[in-house]
This record gives sequence, structure tokens and C-alpha cells, in this order.
Amino acid sequence: MKPSKGQRILAVMLCALLAFSAAFYFPQQQARADTIDNIVSELNKVYTMLNEDPAGKNAVNNAKEETAALPSDPASDPWPAVFSLLPTTAFEANFGGGDNAKQAIVNLLRDAAALTYSTDGAALRTELGNFKTTHQDTVNKILESGFTTVDELYDFLFVKAKAKAPDALSGLTSTDLNKILAGNYTDSVKNWTREALKLSDTAFFGGKFQTKLGLIGWSIDSLVDAKEEIRKVVDPDYKAEKALLKAYVRSESKFYKDGNPLSAVSLSAGCSTPCELQLLGINPDSDIGSVINLFLKWKTGAESIAKVEGGNLKAVAAGQTTLIAYKNDPATDWIFKGTVTVSAPSGGGGGGPGPTPSPVPSIDETLEQLAAGEITPEQTAGQLSTIVSELKPEEITGEVKSQIQDAVSTIMEKAGTIPADGLATTTTGQSTRVEVGTEAIAAALARLNAVNQELAAVLSLEGIERPEINVVLNLSDVNTKVLIVRYPRESLPADADLEVISPAAKIIIQGKKTTTASIGNLLASSSASWLAAADNAAQQVEVEINTLSTQEVSPLISRLPSTAAEKMTLAGKVVRAEVKTVRGNTSSAYTGPVRIKLFYEQSRVKDTELLGGYAYNETTGKWDYAGGKVNTKEKTVAVKKSGLNNYAVMEYDRTFSDAATHWAKREIKVMAARHLVKGSGAEIFSPDRQTTRAEFAVILARMMNLAADPAAAGRFADIPANAWYRGMVGAAAKAGLVAGTGATTFAPNDPITREQMAAMITRLMAKQPGGLTITDQEANNILAALSDASAVSSWARKSVALMVRENVMNGRQVNTFVPAGKSTRAEGTVVLYRVSNKI
Repeated sequence: MKPSKGQRILAVMLCALLAFSAAFYFPQQQARADTIDNIVSELNKVYTMLNEDPAGKNAVNNAKEETAALPSDPASDPWPAVFSLLPTTAFEANFGGGDNAKQAIVNLLRDAAALTYSTDGAALRTELGNFKTTHQDTVNKILESGFTTVDELYDFLFVKAKAKAPDALSGLTSTDLNKILAGNYTDSVKNWTREALKLSDTAFFGGKFQTKLGLIGWSIDSLVDAKEEIRKVVDPDYKAEKALLKAYVRSESKFYKDGNPLSAVSLSAGCSTPCELQLLGINPDSDIGSVINLFLKWKTGAESIAKVEGGNLKAVAAGQTTLIAYKNDPATDWIFKGTVTVSAPSGGGGGGPGPTPSPVPSIDETLEQLAAGEITPEQTAGQLSTIVSELKPEEITGEVKSQIQDAVSTIMEKAGTIPADGLATTTTGQSTRVEVGTEAIAAALARLNAVNQELAAVLSLEGIERPEINVVLNLSDVNTKVLIVRYPRESLPADADLEVISPAAKIIIQGKKTTTASIGNLLASSSASWLAAADNAAQQVEVEINTLSTQEVSPLISRLPSTAAEKMTLAGKVVRAEVKTVRGNTSSAYTGPVRIKLFYEQSRVKDTELLGGYAYNETTGKWDYAGGKVNTKEKTVAVKKSGLNNYAVMEYDRTFSDAATHWAKREIKVMAARHLVKGSGAEIFSPDRQTTRAEFAVILARMMNLAADPAAAGRFADIPANAWYRGMVGAAAKAGLVAGTGATTFAPNDPITREQMAAMITRLMAKQPGGLTITDQEANNILAALSDASAVSSWARKSVALMVRENVMNGRQVNTFVPAGKSTRAEGTVVLYRVSNKI
């Protein structure tokens, strides 16, 4: 039977439970002297760690002072609220009246609360003795007879519970771990305490404590609620209790080396060992232990002595330094702190040199190790960082940067991939259902976070881009017609994507992408909110990928055009992709952004530049162009999911009779396949006709996937209300891609000049990720090489220079740009073909 949260969290609540909740145990029976010593010894470990947290210790001391200042009058706050929970009627006669009974309870609970906020072992020993002497009579009058001894209590709290902690804690959720590591458990502590006390009484004392409480109208629930009423006064912001929990966690954290938990580490220079933590008795090689370690970062105090690279502690030179495991900030939320002692390497006899360190592997060798499972993504990232750091500036060529970029993408993808084995999978007939839990997603995000930290220096290189933050579920080996994947909707933070890979397609549930570097904050303390929401949410996201059969596909492709001038052919499977939000037995369409990467089959493709993604429109019975970024390496075409459900990759071959032998025939064919340019007639393109400003603006709007916005064109008096281009020109103007020729004019039918074209394209490219820019000096240097530079308008100089630099627009003749020249449809198509390949 799976342990409840009360059992799972019991071990980390010992110090808080002992003082207040166990106050009714201590006064009743004599204890062996060594038992009290053992209790104090155990709590001294906590107090030692509390000394490392001056602010926390101060908060605990302040709470203790506040308990001393609690009013002794039962009629003063918080006591009326306490007595509404803990009535005295049943035992008032034992005290000679109600007032005396209430006064005795006030004195007992006030001193019990003070015990909770102890910070010194010697003082605690004295306080326990005084507490017993002072309140033994009170407890006996309330409960009338004892039911356990302090020795038994110690044996339960500090022996039995701690021995069972690893097994009990194995059921912790990611939310629980996040709260424990961050010391942020204010919303759960009352419930944890309540459940732990009930379970401990039932398991170890046969429920006698609850039975005794029930006889006087009390319960464990009312006792814990009463404690909360006192805490609201003495520790209103939970600072003291959070400090005690943090100190306890730190006292139960050890560096794990060669199967042994250690408080300090010793290594010889040149040697290394994995950075792994044993937390609360949980070994890092267990399932929950591995998740705990994914949440952690490591650093040393002096990297000249020892440093952390690729998830390993590496001894550099003889000496001593500090090793810290932490969650977000090593100064404030560290979990483990220990000493690293590095000894000089043993020589080869006669004082000779020690062992030669292994050479750093190449990038290819490192990725091979990752693919073989010999090293983790974190270790791979560390090795890549080392390789890059040892490169000389002149060695970082464009080819090397491309290799580094590919390596970064591979590492991030591997780090974000959730292992398919171990997931809850059910197959019924031709349908396979996979359930993905919050813990699996959290573990992938933790790996991504750790890799991101290791790659910080690599990602700072000019030209190296940070890959998208993808949590990947690779089910490409699942042989099924219908694949259904379900996960908690709130389990993904805003900046992460979840990618489901089936044999026919990849479905990407997109995050908001509010910042380009936000992965570093994904598992910060604020992330506890989305983890908690995920654990508690009833709402699920369901992704269904149905690969249609030949019989199902046949009627959908029967009307594809197949003439010499226009031909469409299917290049892969037809996939029915649906994404829903599910709550209980009800579902609705998922409203967030979704991308689909459709696999194509190379054997069915003649020209990859003519590929595109298409969605079947059941209303018209036709395939609508859905866009598509072709990736020839992974053989996919990426599209944005619309309200339609059936998607496929098509090859679209459009031929125009008047462009069949034209110098720009290739670019015209490809841009027609991308549905960015259209013919001027049924089978003609008019390549040498001049392009108007309106035509060019419409193509730019299509390239940006803008929706028509006729109202936005209202600022231009010369654009008729019924003009075919009005909506797209309005959209381009609203997006800042085009400007008017005056305050209220656009001159839509005027031929576009080459410098106007350069300005419009520059605005479009500036809106892309890593938008292109150019300095005045660089622009002047480029324009100086043009013989007609003086003819370039002042407002277009930087745009023209940028187009020349990026090889988007070339001069009509050597060393000329012809800025006022009118562009033909063929010239404009060629320029936009180059642009579309860059964005």
C-alpha cells in the first residue's frame, strides 16, 4: 500500500513534532537519562545547522520570546480561540473548576510552544526537565493515566521513524521535494503534522493517544489547530518553522561517494567523483534520490583547489576548500556544505610526476558517449564547456560554431527527454494510451536547468543560440495507429514546450516564451506554485495522434490537382492530430498554441524545396496550405495547428508558361510552392512586369503569417475599401513592416523602388529572433564601395547596406545598387526567396 503524505513527510517533521505535539508524553513517565541525552544529541545536529543561518536562528529566538510574552490570562488572545478547539469541560472537576483548568492549559501550552522554538541543546535539556516537573500533574489530570514512556517516544521518533525514512519518502511528489529543499512548506505543515501524529499514534501506540483525547472532547485535529492559533501570534510568517525545517534538512544531508555518506570529501589531485547527495537517508541511486539530485547545483569555494564540471567534483591541486550543494542561491538556500581536502598526486617513484590526466575528448567523441549512455546530459554539457574553453579565438571558425550549435541542441534534447520506459502505458486494439506524471516532467526540467547552467559560457559565444526549452516524450518506437498522451495541464511552466514524438509526427504544445533565457528560472522558488498546481489540478491535456489508413486517406486526396501546370503529391502519412483539455468526463478544444512537425518520406519526394504542410478543409473538400518550415536533417515539415485536424506533407509543383525559361524560374517555382507569390493569370506569372508597393507589402505580410486587417489600412486615403490588397497592406502597416509615402498616402499602385524594398525587408528581418542590425560606420564602409551611393536616400542608407552585407540584394551592375530603380516581379521574388531562407 502506498504511504500517505503524512507517512512520507514524518521524518522531516521530527524536530517540530517533538516539542509541542509530544508535550503530553513527557510529563507522564520517567525516562532513562541516556534517552534525554540522545534526544538532545539529535536536536543538537539541527541547532548546529541553525547556527549557519543567523537570520533563521534569530527568527526562532524571536518566536521563543513571543511565546514568553503570551498573556497568562485565559480571556486574552489567542486563548479563547484555543479553548474553542480544546474544551475543558470534561476534566474541570479535576482542577477544582473551569477557571483553574483553563489557567493550567494556558501554562502548559505556552511552555510547550517555547520548547518548539529551542536553539540550544544544553538549554533544551534543562527546559525538558523543568517542563516535566512543572506540568506532570496537569497532564495526569487531563489524560488521567499515562500510556507511553519517553523512552518509547524517543525510540519511535528517532529510531523507528528515521530507519523507515528512505522507504517512506519514496512516495514524495516533486512539489513536496521542491518545498523541502526550498524550506517553503507553509501551506502544508499543519496537514503534515496532523497526519503524522495520527499515523504515529495508530502504528506505534495502538491509537491510545487519540482515544484518550476523544474522552475529553479533543482530537489530534483540534490539538494541531490549537498549535496553529498560537503560531499565528508567535510566528505569523512561518519564519521560525521554516528555519527549523531548513536546519533539519541540512543536518540530514551527506555527500555520497562510493556508496558512503560523508560530511567531508578527500581526493587526490587529478581525480574526480560524481557530485551526489544523500538527503534524509535517501541514496542518490534510488528513483526519488535521482530526482532530488536533479534539483541541485554544486560549487566549490576555490576552483584552484577543486571545481565542479560536468556534474563531477574534480580535484585540481593540494589544499582545502568548501563544497556546497544548493538549489538556487549558494549563500542562502544551500542544502549541504562540507570540506574538500585535496592531496598531492602520488608520484611514480623518486619524486617523479604523477599520473597524466586523461585528454579532453573531442565534441564528436563526447556526443558519442552521450548517445551510448556512458555519460549524462549534465556531464556532456560540462565536457563541451571544457572543450570550448580550451579553444583559441582563431580556432572558433564558422564550421566549429556550427558543430558547437549542433552539440548544444543535441544535449538539450537529450536532457529534456522523458524515458518512455516506466510510464503508464495501456494498449487496446489499435490504440495506445500513455499517462505522463508531473514528477517525470519536473525531472526533465531539472535536467534542462542543470545543463543550461553548465552551458552558460558556451551560450555566451557570439552566434550560438539557445535552443527551445523542450520536454520531449519520444514514442517513435510505439507501433500503434492511434497514440493518446495525457499529462497535467499545469505541469509545464510558461516558457517550456512539451513535444510528443510518434512514428508519423511530432506534436509540440507551446509555452508562452516570455524570455529567451528563462530556463534558468524554471525551478526557482516560484516554480513551487506551478508544481503544486500540477499535483492538484484535475485538468489534463490530451494529445491524440491518429495515423490514417490507406482506406481513410484515399477520399481525402482524390481531388488533388494533377496537371502539367499544377500538381500536388502526398509525401508522407496523413495524420489526424487533436489536442483537448480534459476535466473528468468533459473535454474541450485546447486553446493554447500547438505546432505539428510532420514526417515526410524521402523516397516520395522529388524536390524538398517544394514541400509544405497542408490541412484538410472538410467544408471545402480541399487541402489548405498551412505553411511549413522544412528540416531536411530530421525530414519534417513544421506547421502551426489551426482549427482543422487532418494534416499532411505535400509536394506542390507550380509551373508558369512565361517563366519556364526565365533566369528566375527556380525562385518563382519555390516561392509559388510556399504560396507566397501567385500568378498574374491562370498559367502566367509576368516575371518582367514591375512590382507594385501593394503587391510587395502583401507578400511580406504572408511571410509573417499576418491576418488581414482592412481597418488598419484606413489611415491611407488612397487605398480603396474594396481593393484586393487592402487587408494585407493594413496588416503589414500595423506590424511596422511598411510605411506610407506621406501621412495619409501609401501609393499602392506605384512600382516599388529598390531602396524601398530594402527598407521593408530590413524591418521584417529586424523582427526575427536575433534581428539583424548594422552600425553607421559599417554601413558607411559598405556604401563607400558603391559608385552610386550618393543616390541612396538618407532614410534608406542603413537598409541598403544591410541588404548588400547579407547578400539579399545585389547591384544590377558591378559596384552599383540603383536605389531608385523599379523592381520587377522576378527580381522581387528572388529577393524574397533569399529572405525566406534566412528566417
